[in-house]
Amino acid sequence: HQPLTCDNAPYYSLDTDTLETNGIETLDTKLLEGKKMLAHTRVDTDRQRLVAVSLDYLPVDQATEIHFYEFDSAGKLISDRKYKTSPAVVFHDWMLTPNYYIVPAAEAVFDLSKIP
Repeated sequence: HQPLTCDNAPYYSLDTDTLETNGIETLDTKLLEGKKMLAHTRVDTDRQRLVAVSLDYLPVDQATEIHFYEFDSAGKLISDRKYKTSPAVVFHDWMLTPNYYIVPAAEAVFDLSKIP
């Protein structure tokens, strides 16, 4: 099975022979359950890692929690890093260097009066 990615949603499991989706894909870790993932994953070819990102918006705190997950070539979670930004930020894509995650982010403000 192959993870199928889309923005602001969980990953899905894709059958590569039939192209049918087989439900939510958590990459064998409970950490991804219920997460809103970014579609853009990265592969660190030097370290043989798949790097994935989830976002949690915290409107009351006017913050964003950015969560980076690194998986080895066997699909085992080997790194789990969480960063909280304040003020809140939104972003669609990001970059990976040998030493950093680079997030070109735009500041966001949540208008709490418009949240039901």
